[in-house]
Amino acid sequence: MKILLTGAGGFIASVVLEKLLEQGCQVVAVARRRANIPVSGAVSFIQADLQNLTRMEDWSPMLRGVDAVINCAGILRETHKGDFELVHFDAPKALAEACIQNGVERFVQISALGTELDGGFITSKHKFDDYLMRALPTAVVLRPSVVLSERGSYGGTSLLRALAALPGALFVPGDGDQKIQPILLEDLACVVAQAATGAGDAQSLEQASGVAYTVGPEVVTLKEYLTLVRRWLKFPDARIVSVPLSLVGLAAWIGRRLGAGPLNDTVWGMLQRGNYAESGAYECSCEKFDYAPRSVKGYLQTSASFVQDRWHARLYLLREPIWLTLVVVWLLSGVAGFVAQPETFSPILKAMGLPEFLWRPMVWFTSAVDLALGAFLLSRRHMALAGQLMLACTLGYTLALGLLAPAVWLEPLGGLLKNLPLLCLLSVFLVVEKLR
Repeated sequence: MKILLTGAGGFIASVVLEKLLEQGCQVVAVARRRANIPVSGAVSFIQADLQNLTRMEDWSPMLRGVDAVINCAGILRETHKGDFELVHFDAPKALAEACIQNGVERFVQISALGTELDGGFITSKHKFDDYLMRALPTAVVLRPSVVLSERGSYGGTSLLRALAALPGALFVPGDGDQKIQPILLEDLACVVAQAATGAGDAQSLEQASGVAYTVGPEVVTLKEYLTLVRRWLKFPDARIVSVPLSLVGLAAWIGRRLGAGPLNDTVWGMLQRGNYAESGAYECSCEKFDYAPRSVKGYLQTSASFVQDRWHARLYLLREPIWLTLVVVWLLSGVAGFVAQPETFSPILKAMGLPEFLWRPMVWFTSAVDLALGAFLLSRRHMALAGQLMLACTLGYTLALGLLAPAVWLEPLGGLLKNLPLLCLLSVFLVVEKLR
């Protein structure tokens, strides 16, 4: 069986792809980058951004010989206004139209639990769900709650894991009684693969079609979930601290304005209202797909975590403070260079053997470089490249100054020695800046 999988390098789709390969399927993997796509003769990779695939003609060539489509593509935060509409509605709508034209009846849509109050992510997802069920009645729409993986995390799951790992206290929004109905990603992926690779006759298509709430067997409160995750991470129990919802909302608002931070509208909506299905939804989903997801509570109580899990949980919330620290250091360093007086920099440049007429231009040049790099990192575009340039400049500056004017190593208050922890901080940033 040949299946087209969108968002193939993502959190959910990467495990779905594994399940499809286990079942002997041929997969056409559509993703922006190849980095997370397995190298296999059974996988054909198409590099594409869904924002550029909004016409039926864009998809039709990819559907040659395809028996089913799984749409796992999605974004949790908009880079530009309208991105949710493009990725979650316009592009998959064009894909669905191409499926209808090419006779592909089996279409599996990975959506999400929630309401329009949860923001643009849910609104755009559900808008396409409604269109898909009208245009292609044989389609399957799956709406999971919080998705927890046995081997990693992403988005809201990463944030909840990080909150559970904070030292000293367990912070919960409000009273922490918001309800969620988590499901293990590996179980969700089995349901997705089954929905896509069913027998294919009209009866089975009709039986599986429609909206299914793919949730776990139990509803737990956010406070209970965070406590379970903390114990799974092998951290000692901590005092529970209630954080006013107004403060959490303010953090989400700031993150939305800056386009940064672990909170977004979708996660904030879940933290406010909870995220769980109606009574009986779990049983209906199990009956429809003849598969019962495991208890997340039981998994957290009986499985082992590893040091990598604890590292990620503790480092996750440090990503943004590290980014902001580097931006401030580079911008202030650039400003300081432009306002510096000759008596400040002349001893060092003289010790380096530079002619006096180059002193001021040299200071201005390095200050301009600092400002440019600080602004580049502040823009959040190509952050890895910005960090690499900062690391290269800092290392070059440290080696040049340290060799030509070695006395600066012994200056009071640290002098050039302060560059060593800065080099380490930059190295850590280059590791944690990628969220996938």
